[in-house]
Amino acid sequence: MAARSSVNRRASQNIRRMIRRLPEAQKAEVASVFQSEGPVILAYAKASTPKKTGKLRNAITMKFSAKTLRLQIGLLTKKARRELFYGPILEKGRKPQTVRVRRRTASGDTITYSLRVKAMDKSEYDIVFGRVTEFARRRLKDPLKAAWQKAIGRAGNGG
Repeated sequence: MAARSSVNRRASQNIRRMIRRLPEAQKAEVASVFQSEGPVILAYAKASTPKKTGKLRNAITMKFSAKTLRLQIGLLTKKARRELFYGPILEKGRKPQTVRVRRRTASGDTITYSLRVKAMDKSEYDIVFGRVTEFARRRLKDPLKAAWQKAIGRAGNGG
């Protein structure tokens, strides 16, 4: 397992190095693919989010960095992560466990007790990582491949 992660890390470093060396015109060409497909992927993520009150669905946002060519979708702000703390639990699942809970009483005192929490399978609510990641890969694969080939071809020809 360690060998695989080091291979992934090296590949990731090589891609980042290649992105840094790419001229601005070619970066903009690749960035245009992300900018055009990003809202579609965001809409799919919001549509696949369970709706009870709609807060979690409305808090999912998109952020794109043209410099690093990185597209992020999810609960990206501190406020959203704090208020909707249950989003990652729904997304990634939860192990069965016993947790210590502290509650305030009406008089202002706190009581501490143990609470058993049931397991929650991550496939039950597959918000951003599972189905949406696969959708994004399928949606971005061909346009990105064409844009990269065009950009690297131009950079290789000196233009």
